[in-house]
Amino acid sequence: MNNSNFRSSLMALVGVYVLYTAYQLFDSMQKGESEMQPWLTIVFIVFFALAGIAVLVYAYLLWKRGKEGKDEEEPPKENDQSMK
Repeated sequence: MNNSNFRSSLMALVGVYVLYTAYQLFDSMQKGESEMQPWLTIVFIVFFALAGIAVLVYAYLLWKRGKEGKDEEEPPKENDQSMK
């Protein structure tokens, strides 16, 4: 796994975790377990949801750019006759 794939995978995990955090906030608000004001909880849910989506999109673009770069970067073939 090259550096670009590792970085995009790690970013995708971070994005999923941030979305999970937004879900946990939403779930605790629905159950009435949240100690924050409802309007503040909604603000944080929207913030974490948008941040998670943004990180996932960035991870996808990073993965796609790394994949395209890998296809384009083929080592040049050396001509053995030029060395003779």
